[in-house]
Amino acid sequence: MAFLVGCLTSVASGYIGMKIATYANSRTSYSAVNSLGDAFKVAFRAGCVMGFSLTSLGLLNLTIIISIFDSISNGKN
Repeated sequence: MAFLVGCLTSVASGYIGMKIATYANSRTSYSAVNSLGDAFKVAFRAGCVMGFSLTSLGLLNLTIIISIFDSISNGKN
């Protein structure tokens, strides 16, 4: 069960990451026309958003898996 949840999390993470990266690349290119400093800020913030969203998704799934396994093990005792 944990393996399948991990597979689905990986697929969701890839999809979310690519969506954020695609939007961030277009915004960074647009900002680079004016200033490289502005482009760096946009790219850095987009990387932070992507990292936090993917980490949050992983931690959410880990919490859910742990609570499910805990409830299963407490039910058998």
